[in-house]
Amino acid sequence: MKVTSKIPVMTAIVFLITLVVPVWKSSVTLYGTAFLNNTAQAQLPVEIYQTYPEAMEEPVADPLESYNRVIFQFNDKFYFWVVKPVGTAYGKVVPEVARIGLRNAFHNFLSPARFANNLLQLKFEGAGVTLARFLLNSTFGFAGFYDFTAKQCTFAKEPYEEDFGQTLGHYGMPPVVYIVWPILGPSNFRDTIGIAGDAFMEPTYYLPISWYTAGGIKAGQYLNAASLHIGDYEDFLQAALDPYVAMRNGYNQYRENEIKK
Repeated sequence: MKVTSKIPVMTAIVFLITLVVPVWKSSVTLYGTAFLNNTAQAQLPVEIYQTYPEAMEEPVADPLESYNRVIFQFNDKFYFWVVKPVGTAYGKVVPEVARIGLRNAFHNFLSPARFANNLLQLKFEGAGVTLARFLLNSTFGFAGFYDFTAKQCTFAKEPYEEDFGQTLGHYGMPPVVYIVWPILGPSNFRDTIGIAGDAFMEPTYYLPISWYTAGGIKAGQYLNAASLHIGDYEDFLQAALDPYVAMRNGYNQYRENEIKK
């Protein structure tokens, strides 16, 4: 049985850590520290494939590189042996318009987490836009399958994509170390904690469903998203001199840019 009364306490503890870590940063070396939490980043942002610098002004802390490269190769094989063939077959069976509708519905379903993180960062306009989009798309957009706000509303505000990892970064927590997770891909210490925090904000956490049903929903989201971007990863591999370094730097650049918005 879930004890929801403990959630505010856990959230407060994590939030306090984000304020304390920057104070320690000048005197404590955090390299080599990694908590192997279960990340749940259901889909890799396509923007990572579109920006993959081989070198950056600030190097990414990567003391786990040997481990990370092994997992990177595993994920590479998993993509070509499982994700691509299954995603391609799925794309042939399910029309693109239906897959786009499902993507919209998944995105709309996770609006509460984005709303909460906008509030945590005191981005009240973002919170208002997120709430308005959620209400309009849920009612006039058939639970979000149709992006009513983008197609019919004149204000045409883009969604404010905020997650708990960005919230931690907003308050000064550094990425600490780069981590590659099996199947789920690139992350870091900060974003791993962030994903765990977002799990408490997702509606599936409060629904009376089993863990494997929730996992099936995540798998469906991952597969549906992958089917819409078959070929992006291949283009990324062809353009990168060292795909591992390119992915690491691209992910770090993407996340830091998101935090600065």
